[in-house]
Amino acid sequence: MGNDNEFDDFVKKLQAEIDKKEQEDYSDIVREEYHNPSNVGKLSEDLCNGFGRYTSEVCGDSVLMYIHIEEDHIENIKFRTDGCGVTTAVASKLSKMVKGKKIKDAMSITPEELTDALGGLPDEHLHCPKLAITALDKAIKNFQESKSE
Repeated sequence: MGNDNEFDDFVKKLQAEIDKKEQEDYSDIVREEYHNPSNVGKLSEDLCNGFGRYTSEVCGDSVLMYIHIEEDHIENIKFRTDGCGVTTAVASKLSKMVKGKKIKDAMSITPEELTDALGGLPDEHLHCPKLAITALDKAIKNFQESKSE
């Protein structure tokens, strides 16, 4: 029984250290988007009319974006990633920013705007917004190419 309490105490202490480090390094928005991401998953084949995937040259993380566009608006969007918490956070935030928007407005979002919307990012993660934005751009171009065929 004593060993269980020691282990539980160790886990609580370790989690407190992790939480403290996260609070030091990341904004409340980044932490919220990472712990409770929106639009995670994959659209069904009958809904998905645009798909994009991008893998970062910097870290090797990938983001996959699935979109449903109707009448020049992003009606639905889902994403998947094999990346870190920041990659999850930026993809989640971007998906919320573009849902319901016109294609041209979605394609005009810059990495700096996405970073600002997240309340900033540490320097070592400044490549993450480009990762999500590039995956979205590829999904939109995939949609546009399929409509021109």
